[in-house]
Amino acid sequence: MQNFIKIKKGTYRNALIKDTVFPVVKPISFGKKGPFITVDGSHMMGDNAQKIRVLLKTPADVEPSTKEDFELLNPVIEAEKKAKESPKEAMDRIKGRFEILDQMTDAVANGVVRGLIVSGPPGVGKSFGVEKILDEYDAMAKLSGQVEKTEVVKGSMTPIGLYQTLYNNSGKGNILVFDDCDSVLFDEVCLNMLKAVLDSGKKRTISWKSESQALRREGIPDRFEFSGGVIFITNVNFENVRSKKIKDHLEALMSRCH
Repeated sequence: MQNFIKIKKGTYRNALIKDTVFPVVKPISFGKKGPFITVDGSHMMGDNAQKIRVLLKTPADVEPSTKEDFELLNPVIEAEKKAKESPKEAMDRIKGRFEILDQMTDAVANGVVRGLIVSGPPGVGKSFGVEKILDEYDAMAKLSGQVEKTEVVKGSMTPIGLYQTLYNNSGKGNILVFDDCDSVLFDEVCLNMLKAVLDSGKKRTISWKSESQALRREGIPDRFEFSGGVIFITNVNFENVRSKKIKDHLEALMSRCH
């Protein structure tokens, strides 16, 4: 019989996990960084997250839960369950899904998470949820006497345009949002740059060694360190991409993002 737990507060890869229900893979254990519990996070993060370790401050941060609570918050449930949902149950499930989106966007805004991919069909409110949190982030920056730290890019973009945009948003605390700017997801040069700026190392260095008058005019160096965060909002289902080469790049990008 599958057991379920509710994590009241924990972290996975420095991302905050709060008031979220998971199927249990292994009970609480203790490691060098303290207590942790192994859970199945595939409903939130895909098939590669079937066994993830969520760090806890104390074992009291976990409490027993039920399959019913899990299915209520689970963003992907069986077709049979969907057919039986009442309008209230559906709204509760959708609310839980967007609460997770709010938490992850907030984590990017605060530098806890470097990259976030928000994927899904058009018209479900992906952009609205992200922009709401980032508007609050910019408002706080203005109150502190700072300039706005977010930039939203829409439409098409060339590799050199991407390099310039990354440089202009490379400071610590800056957030670059690609909203339906899918051209960067199907260009190998762009994808290599994006993988570099989302690397898990302490320093994320990106370079442009090709001759460019445009970069010289703008005073942009051919090498810089990126310290900001990146959010992708897209309708593209990465699993349906046919090009093997592009699909490999996208999988590497997903491994660097939440």
